[in-house]
Amino acid sequence: MFQESSRLWQSYLINNPSFLLLFALQLLRDWEKYTVIQSTVLNYR
Repeated sequence: MFQESSRLWQSYLINNPSFLLLFALQLLRDWEKYTVIQSTVLNYR
């Protein structure tokens, strides 16, 4: 089941590189948010 959905997902990504780019950008934004929160917490301590 999981293998099948994974294969579908991969073919979807291959057919939609722009979606992959959007996903990467979203990840980057979340990562930036996370690091900002982390540094704020560290400074707070």
